[in-house]
Amino acid sequence: MKRLSIVLSIVILTVFLFGVFNLFYPLKYKNQIVKCAEENNVDPPLIAAVINAESGFVADKISKKGAIGLMQVMPSTAQYITVKLKLENKDKAANLDLFDCETNIRVGVAYLSYLIKKFGDTDTALFAYNAGEGNVGRWLKDEKITKLKSCPFDETNAYVKKIKKSIKFYKFRI
Repeated sequence: MKRLSIVLSIVILTVFLFGVFNLFYPLKYKNQIVKCAEENNVDPPLIAAVINAESGFVADKISKKGAIGLMQVMPSTAQYITVKLKLENKDKAANLDLFDCETNIRVGVAYLSYLIKKFGDTDTALFAYNAGEGNVGRWLKDEKITKLKSCPFDETNAYVKKIKKSIKFYKFRI
């Protein structure tokens, strides 16, 4: 009887912890995340962590600045990156449905991959994803700086820190 009680307690605790875990680190669209991550040579847990930080996996989210969807992609950025990477022609790029989860993930992952290649490391790419490619370019003008460990924006520093923490949890799920 005592053994059954211990087993039951462990099961209840596990179910509770799994529920709490899912509350803070949800995971939806796993297949699309993995597919786009593989196509762009990006770590899938990184993509899940970015989506969680950007939208909390809420597909129809719109930011105050106009960023759309799961990965909070600005329409101008989507148009720019899809044409630059030859994912779409100009006409299609101008009419992307960023509320469509597959499209949003595809464009967001392509943009993040582009930033990683451009800046040479993931952390600097994350600063650029959040604070803007132009800002990071200006911060890196100092020839002594080759990659960023922090930036002048507290919100962006917290964003990068949150993603790095989240990656650890998503590695167990993807």
